[in-house]
Amino acid sequence: MMNQFPKIIMIFKGYVLISVIHIFLRIAFALYYFSDAQGFSSSEFMKAFYLGLKFDSRMALVILLPLALISLAISPLKYTSIKKFWSIFYGAMLCLYIGGFYFDFAYYSYLQTRVNGSALKFMATPLISLQMMWESYPIIWATIISVIPGFIIYHIFMRWIFNSSGADSIPIGASSRKRDIKTKIIISALVTSLYVLGLYAKISQYPLRWSEAFFSNNYFITAMALNPWHYFADTYKVSKKSYSKKKVTEHYNTMADYLGVNNKDEKTLNFKRPLELTPLFKNKKPNVVLIIMESFAAHKSGSFGHPLSPTPYFDKLAEKGTLFTEFYTPSEGTARSIFTIISGVPDTTQYRTSSRNPLIVEQNTALKAFKGYEKFYFLGGSANWGEIRGVLQHNVPDLKMFEEGSYSSPSTDVWGISDYDLFKEARIAIEARNNQSEPFFALIQTSGFHRPYTIPEDHGDFELKSISSKQIKDHGFVNAEEYNALRFADYSLGKFIKSIKETSYFKNTIFVVLGDHGLPELKAKHVSKGFQYFGLERFHVPLLFYGPGLIEAKKIHTIATEPDVIPTLAGISNLNFTLTGIGRNLFAEKHNNNKMAFTYVYHSTPKIYHLMDEEFLIKGDTSFGAKGLYKYRSETPQLDVKNQFPEVYQNMKNLSEGYLETSRYLLYFNKE
Repeated sequence: MMNQFPKIIMIFKGYVLISVIHIFLRIAFALYYFSDAQGFSSSEFMKAFYLGLKFDSRMALVILLPLALISLAISPLKYTSIKKFWSIFYGAMLCLYIGGFYFDFAYYSYLQTRVNGSALKFMATPLISLQMMWESYPIIWATIISVIPGFIIYHIFMRWIFNSSGADSIPIGASSRKRDIKTKIIISALVTSLYVLGLYAKISQYPLRWSEAFFSNNYFITAMALNPWHYFADTYKVSKKSYSKKKVTEHYNTMADYLGVNNKDEKTLNFKRPLELTPLFKNKKPNVVLIIMESFAAHKSGSFGHPLSPTPYFDKLAEKGTLFTEFYTPSEGTARSIFTIISGVPDTTQYRTSSRNPLIVEQNTALKAFKGYEKFYFLGGSANWGEIRGVLQHNVPDLKMFEEGSYSSPSTDVWGISDYDLFKEARIAIEARNNQSEPFFALIQTSGFHRPYTIPEDHGDFELKSISSKQIKDHGFVNAEEYNALRFADYSLGKFIKSIKETSYFKNTIFVVLGDHGLPELKAKHVSKGFQYFGLERFHVPLLFYGPGLIEAKKIHTIATEPDVIPTLAGISNLNFTLTGIGRNLFAEKHNNNKMAFTYVYHSTPKIYHLMDEEFLIKGDTSFGAKGLYKYRSETPQLDVKNQFPEVYQNMKNLSEGYLETSRYLLYFNKE
């Protein structure tokens, strides 16, 4: 069995060699650019350096993977010819790998970002790009100092990495007959597990991901935390832009008028406009608790007519606050929804979700207006889910993130701690904040109302209810477990609000409750024909502003959308901000006369979109544009009425196409 260890030692030596190369290159990058960087702390630098080493470690294991796998069948320790092959292979590979770092250094010097998938755009004009590089950089010297390490690495592999004492003296097959199979299996499993763990690079539900490198909004710190080859791989698939500047320009005036842009500029595509303020206080800033409830569809709430009243706690809050009854999310996916709330731009990307795209992580979120606020984010599971960590931490300085590993409460299922425990943990953290005299902003994202619909052991005095198969079918539930999971999420919300009422800061706090997206109505009898026909309950969710003494008790039936949430909170908190996304302050009445909702079905082929006002809905897709106009609240929602209302159709057609194209464009250009 001992002759297995030389292979392990061989891989370990290779790992050490590549790690030393990484450390040298990382230190070189830090020394070269450190003097020009500013605005960061030593703790940020050390964290970035540590994260960078973790990405480097993963890359070292990826580079060694071919050798590790093939050595299982043919050991290079036995044959000189195989040693030479692998030495030449890794000499050439690491020569190219190091050369990539040189290119990355130059790329960062030029663009203040590490090399990524968008660098491929220079291949569109290869001769011009090569000439620019030849005239700008010492190409010959860079090539020489890239090749020299290749020869050095070749000899290191031959004389050190493949020099394992005793390996060559073992006859082929001699030891295999004597080998203890059980021991072999145990050691092989252990080594394989350690290798996989190294690739995973984190002891957590989710592996190490690029979003962790974006914990700071300082460009140098982010660059220090990245590995250029790893980052290039992360951004390769998303490097192709999904917007058309030509189409955005065609619809610019329509969208600029819709958004209320005063200083219109078609050439620069200016969408900047000041946030209109509707302050609740003149001299005092309110606290804000923004609660995003998982899958909280409007049609499953008693406030929206559900016969079984599965949300009694929310319904009571809605009676005492301002409830927007026509509130819509642009998407029915959670990651897309959170990105939209934070950025103020509908996630209309065609690649997975915008939160997973490192190239658009920087967004001009209205959360930046909350200066002087202590900011919190609470999630029962890991913020690596959907890569949402990068969007939050990169854009919200000093955000205190609470996720798996931050709580004393036990995990309930794949989504982490239960909603009941999440609210309890959130209250504890809020009440232990650093400066009790400063206002705070807390974003609490629940995830309990989701398969597998777990009710935890610690569930207070919550009691399960039975529901018949007929009630399940008639009222839009999948099963009794879903019904009770919704009831428990509502119960957890109610208990949280009740506990907060006992605190000193309750009277100065605005609570906002909304769903991250809706759900299919499953032919529920209380859902209208039009909403069923167009699947609108997938996007229709409650939006409630609650704060006794601060928020008026009423229902607002004008259309509202998800990008409006945080601009509205900034507006009523009397915080100045320049908007560049799609959102607006919902309490600024002049903006609500022509308000429309846009929805995007990302999982269809081609992608389907809707734009609707209070009477009409226009439907289109990304291949053929707008197709028809419908009176979706009528008894005949399926009838196309564009010929009866040609002016309405044309106006909504232009706006729907402009909304789609502008949203796609702003994903890349919604910056400060």
